[in-house]
Amino acid sequence: MNYQYDLYCNGLAFPIDQFNWQIQTQKMGEGNELFLLYGTWGVQGDPSTWASAIEPENLGIVPVPSPADSDPYQSAAISGYVLCKGASNPEGVAALAECAVVANTDEGLIAISDRKSKDDNEWTDEFIERKKEIDALAREYPVYDLASGCSTEIASIATDGSEMGMRAAFHGVSWATNRDSIADTLIMLVDEVDQKLKSIE
Repeated sequence: MNYQYDLYCNGLAFPIDQFNWQIQTQKMGEGNELFLLYGTWGVQGDPSTWASAIEPENLGIVPVPSPADSDPYQSAAISGYVLCKGASNPEGVAALAECAVVANTDEGLIAISDRKSKDDNEWTDEFIERKKEIDALAREYPVYDLASGCSTEIASIATDGSEMGMRAAFHGVSWATNRDSIADTLIMLVDEVDQKLKSIE
């Protein structure tokens, strides 16, 4: 957050407050933003549908910067399957999970996926290789945000607030100020979740 705050103080963060705190992905295509914290899901499919409005040949991707002398943490999504008790086809769920494993480990299937990314998304070879590097970093140094799994109140304060939570520094709010403004409320809400979990053990 201190790194983000320095970017803001040096005029290197987009003034999102001038746009009702909404991310302006089209500014990438207009040349008014150099970097945008954005998932590759935003540049999948026909490039004419991308919110970034950037030409595929100009699209690049890099890992999210990490402070010096620290592990290169990357945000990671955790996917899985839920098997309901008494399900009539548990073997089908297991087979589906196996398909996902094979699709992500078999070189031939990975090559098909790469070809599809080129054809459908117009991704370049360089973009695809960078994405694989970032995915590898995410597997080695995963960071998963558990706030949204606790309660809507915690998610709102910790991740969605325009001037607090994880985005606060990009709005000119220092880490110390941000921490002091939300700590008591977050501790109370986390304690509530903790008590609920203990009551069902």
